[in-house]
Amino acid sequence: MRFIDKPKRCQEFDNFISNPNNLLGKWDLPTDVKTTLHNHLVEEQKGLCIYCQQAISKKSGIDYPPKTLIEHLRPRGKYPELTFVYCNLSVSCQGFDCHQKVDRPPKGKKFCGHGRGEEYDENKFLNPTELTDLEEYFEYSADGKIRPSKKAPEKAEYMIEILDLKHETLKDMRKEQHLIFKERLDSGLLTIEELEELLSDSNSSELPPFYSMLKFLFAM
Repeated sequence: MRFIDKPKRCQEFDNFISNPNNLLGKWDLPTDVKTTLHNHLVEEQKGLCIYCQQAISKKSGIDYPPKTLIEHLRPRGKYPELTFVYCNLSVSCQGFDCHQKVDRPPKGKKFCGHGRGEEYDENKFLNPTELTDLEEYFEYSADGKIRPSKKAPEKAEYMIEILDLKHETLKDMRKEQHLIFKERLDSGLLTIEELEELLSDSNSSELPPFYSMLKFLFAM
């Protein structure tokens, strides 16, 4: 997880919510508005899931099966007044490897927003849009494991638990990503300077998957 700055709002979404009549019902955006908002948020997150940081894609037309969803950081069920508040919106994966070649989402326990459901503790939840030092709450190892740091371990453990960031699928994906970068460095296909550029948040429109793990393991 990492801090997501939200300085630029989605104009199409703002146009939609500027009409009070559109805010009377449930979360039911027109397809074109929802797609534009989704893509705006993906760009804002530099192509990574708000929670696990696997790579996610922009939508074009009607995607099936849906592999990502617009996530309400503070759940709609508990905070209905925040349903259309832009700073509460992000994009999460659907709780499985988005790049699996499958006809439909796999069965079984999901991770990230899809697995969290309405679980939310205001005193423990680490909000990616509010904490500029969010990456400091977590540590990683080369085998793909994630653990709390000493900063606020009870809060980090809460996030790991409710999002199931220790899920075997995620662990394997992180491990594979680390191996890819290590092999490229060891073989000379990637220089230290190029790695630093890839891990420079301010200089990139897209970040490599599991960016925070890579930064922790390679740029400490």
